[in-house]
Amino acid sequence: MAYFKYENKNVYFNTYGNGEALIMIHGNSSSSKIFFKMAKIFSQKYKVVLIDLPGYGRSERVENLPIDFWYENAFVVVELMRVLGLTQAYILGSGGGAIVALNIALEFPDMVLGLVADSFEGENSTEWSVRKLESDRKKMMKMLPGRVFWKMMNGRDWKAVVEQDTRIIKEHHEKIKRYFHREIGEIGCPVLLIGGLKDRYIKDIKSTYEELEKRIFNSEVVLFENGRHPAIFYCAKDSVDIIMEYLQKQIKSRANGSI
Repeated sequence: MAYFKYENKNVYFNTYGNGEALIMIHGNSSSSKIFFKMAKIFSQKYKVVLIDLPGYGRSERVENLPIDFWYENAFVVVELMRVLGLTQAYILGSGGGAIVALNIALEFPDMVLGLVADSFEGENSTEWSVRKLESDRKKMMKMLPGRVFWKMMNGRDWKAVVEQDTRIIKEHHEKIKRYFHREIGEIGCPVLLIGGLKDRYIKDIKSTYEELEKRIFNSEVVLFENGRHPAIFYCAKDSVDIIMEYLQKQIKSRANGSI
């Protein structure tokens, strides 16, 4: 296990493999454990970096998570890059981790070589999605599969972690709504948007992603017909193949000087 300090808190990270750096960012209420199998596969070609965002997984708990959670955590990930001596990396984020990843690309454009964003709702939170998430979590916390999953992700205090996570999602929606501090069209790196047409938490992911594709200059969209939330885990094998091919294409393009 390895840790670095961020605002005097211990933040967990781990690395696997060698090569170009690929940072994987977990979603809300989850942890880097969700990427364990994928990380092993990607580490055959890349230096995979996993992180537990402050307050989650094996990282030290935070009394009050920041309301502007996804923006603030972009700075956490960049600090880890600096600790590891990484000036640039590819970044993959799922759910809330995708929003963190996009914030990194907006705030630190020179540090992101390419980005994969999976299963996120666009530029703003919506009343519908927040209510749906809160309702589903209340049910899941009473059911064995939900309790087992969250305990595996976050340990014995999983309930407090999930409750705090839900609170900041609601508070962000009430006070801010917007996930980014810059226009999303300012993203300059290649972006692959992945999602599932049966996502429970994104009301119309097809039109959302189509609009994002128009606004992000160098972007592509992959939507799985039977994909749920998050798509890269419900369609894991296909996702890994697509992401691996996409990253290799970006590396080849850079080598040829076309990016």
